[in-house]
Amino acid sequence: MEALDKRIEERQNLVRQMKERLGVEVHSIEERKDASQ
Repeated sequence: MEALDKRIEERQNLVRQMKERLGVEVHSIEERKDASQ
């Protein structure tokens, strides 16, 4: 049971990291769009 909890926790951390990375990319794309106007 504990091993499963550990795996779930690791997956949640991975998802959080991916979302943060995506958020940063989206943010930088929007900034570039603003700069090109």
